[in-house]
Amino acid sequence: MREGALRNVEDVVVGEKNPERLSEILETCGSGGLLFVPRSAEAEEALRAAESAGLRARVVVGSEEEAVESFRSGEVDLLIGAARPYGVLVRGINLPERIRYSVFYGAPRFEVGLSSVEDMSEGAVSSVLSVLSSSLGARARGLAARIRRGDEEALVSGKELLREVLGDRERLEAAARSAGVMVEAEPEPRIVIPDVKTYIQGSGRTSRLYPGGITKGISFLLEEDPLKTAFLRRASVYEVEFKDAGEVDVEGVLREVDEDRKRVREAWRHPEKMRGLIRTAVFVVESPNKARTIARFFGRPTKRSIDGIPIYEVLTGDLLLTIVATGGHIVDLTTEGGFHGVEVSDGMYVPVFVTRKRCIKCGHQFTDHDRCPQCGSAEVFDSRVVVDVLRKLAVEGEVLIIGTDPDTEGEKIAWDVAQLAGPLAREVWRAEFHEVTKRAIGEALRSLHEIDERRVRAQIVRRVEDRWIGFELSTLLQRIFGKKNLSAGRAQTPTLGWIIEAYSKSRKRKRVWIVSGEGFSLRTEEELPTGATKALIREASGAVEEVPPPPPFTTDSMLREASRILKMEAYRAMAVAQDLFELGLITYHRTDSPRVSDAGLRVAREVLGGEFTPRRWGEGGAHECIRPTKPISRGELIAYVREGILPVGDRLRREHLALYHLIFSRFVASQAPAARVEVRSYEISIGEKTLSLDRRVRAVEPGWLRWYPYGLRVEGPLPTGEVEVRVTTRKVPEGWPLTHGEVIALMKERGIGRPSTYATILRKLLERRYVVERGGRLIPTGLGMRVYNYLMERFSDLVGEQRTREMEERMDEVESGKAELMEVLDELFREIRGKVAARAGGAAH
Repeated sequence: MREGALRNVEDVVVGEKNPERLSEILETCGSGGLLFVPRSAEAEEALRAAESAGLRARVVVGSEEEAVESFRSGEVDLLIGAARPYGVLVRGINLPERIRYSVFYGAPRFEVGLSSVEDMSEGAVSSVLSVLSSSLGARARGLAARIRRGDEEALVSGKELLREVLGDRERLEAAARSAGVMVEAEPEPRIVIPDVKTYIQGSGRTSRLYPGGITKGISFLLEEDPLKTAFLRRASVYEVEFKDAGEVDVEGVLREVDEDRKRVREAWRHPEKMRGLIRTAVFVVESPNKARTIARFFGRPTKRSIDGIPIYEVLTGDLLLTIVATGGHIVDLTTEGGFHGVEVSDGMYVPVFVTRKRCIKCGHQFTDHDRCPQCGSAEVFDSRVVVDVLRKLAVEGEVLIIGTDPDTEGEKIAWDVAQLAGPLAREVWRAEFHEVTKRAIGEALRSLHEIDERRVRAQIVRRVEDRWIGFELSTLLQRIFGKKNLSAGRAQTPTLGWIIEAYSKSRKRKRVWIVSGEGFSLRTEEELPTGATKALIREASGAVEEVPPPPPFTTDSMLREASRILKMEAYRAMAVAQDLFELGLITYHRTDSPRVSDAGLRVAREVLGGEFTPRRWGEGGAHECIRPTKPISRGELIAYVREGILPVGDRLRREHLALYHLIFSRFVASQAPAARVEVRSYEISIGEKTLSLDRRVRAVEPGWLRWYPYGLRVEGPLPTGEVEVRVTTRKVPEGWPLTHGEVIALMKERGIGRPSTYATILRKLLERRYVVERGGRLIPTGLGMRVYNYLMERFSDLVGEQRTREMEERMDEVESGKAELMEVLDELFREIRGKVAARAGGAAH
């Protein structure tokens, strides 16, 4: 089982390491503890601290069964031992009824110096080479892999490489920086690597599996920077999240610990009372990748398959969890019967849902055909298979827990699962989490609630509206224009209009004059004499401005910046963000909230240290910003993947790393100090004309700009006095076609679309060939302009910007409970039937 897979430990970090603080902690915790020291020489100091706390302590060297027995019987309060991978206290003691807490007086670590290389084991050499491979490259990775396979020649070469690095101080420090480890110079140059596995194993002695579940434990780490920060960041990759001592009610946790010990003793005396305490539960998520990631949090899962659907089984402590994925929506509106899938009778509207099908050959999704309507293939996967599997699992388990995405789409999937499989389960609950981390999953499983019916109704309204508008207008467009691939949508149409408007503006030209000098270029619409001339530059004023950082990403701002900085189109950025979310690297990426949670603040604090400037960026609500889930940079992420600590397989590509870096940098910047920037105003006189120019010339205090330099341009001062310049003139566009990011910004600003639909709207415009992309900008096609003109001439009050915004607000009212589902469906039905039927017809032009 993977280290730390089954542990219920409150991990507490104390940012100081001295005997007085150690004694305070031991006095608070009392009897029943394990105390670990990184070096044997520190055992005596730890022993004196224990004695000053009034505890009877023993230093354990080797097995010392007599000391362990004295501890078991209560004659000894505390055992002290080495924090080493195979130390007896780390691995060789299992007393769940007795061990209440652990204390690490110094972080466990590997230390590798020149004098110790020769005696290193194969495993140690392989591990150190893997850690340093982010800097040492393919040679180190290859040697590490060969050593793991038992290659003696590779072991010799690996040790020689380590000697080379340790003997070159500059190379050693570069390798350490890249790998996120430390270098100590005395008594000899050596690498210090935080040993998180030993911490997990040692602290895990406080939290053990017994017939009633997993016992609660508490563990303290006393360490100072820089090793403290290096250790905490590495620990986060193992899903171990520390809290500062000031955040933890230690006495309250110890009361929980003691209650658990009573239950353990009761379990040993009366095992029959423990039967049934571990419950069986089916945990349903959307994505197979997410199911696999979650399963790995709890050790090596048992994997089986039912009708081709992968199933993972793990033990979380009090739950035997069966994890399965739906693969997205399992049902959709039928295309047969009713008004486009909705039965209408006496003012009642009944949407009819059937299982969704997917063409294995081309990926097209549909409902009511045996063959793919797109390519004609009979190789079709029917979600009925998933439904049948869910129903079989619901019979096996006691509880059905549905952990689909925390938005209206996820709520609808949860509702569908509950309707189709829930009747076969004893209980049905909703679990909601905004990041795929062990902590977040654990909190979700402890905070189960009912499905939010209002969210479900909101999704049904959106789906029905999309179907009705789409089918009615799309059918009309296909008939009028004689093309099968045409479609229309309420949000799609105004978005197309903005793209056309910007393109039309770009076709118009205006004349500008450009003044170019040494280190600057200035554009003006004031007429100037052209050619080489002299200009008088005078500094009019100067000041130092404080520039606050930008907020962390929401969906729209992430898509804007991915477009601007990474040149990544919106739909691709959302797909990459989905991968990062499912791998547990970022929080949920469909959000309009910039709020930062307590967990987010902890991540920023571990990265920024003394520069941490906490900002919430919003209050309340379940949703939060898009941020990294761990305090690790892109470089550290690459290193941990290469070490095998982060088991992401081959799913991280260059585009994933680029977007992760953007999200990480923006979030850390949002919690960094404000920047102080010097701004100077210049007057540039050419002949009788005087032009003004404001220029940021220097970052006095870079602050957040060190992390996110993309949002502010610092250009340096201009020369003053008389200077040579050249004036040219040319005609330029009055504007530019929109980029993906600029369209997303307009959607957000004008209330069209939602975080879950921004990218989809743009993708549809591109797929229908209403727009094309050239040089990162969106250009309307002739077809797109004809379709837009036709729709706006006949249906502007149906698909125009104002009506679209009003309907978005109406659908939000359904979600908030301010409007009834039937009321809004009736409004939609009458509007669409009345307006489309009355105005259909006319030639395309």
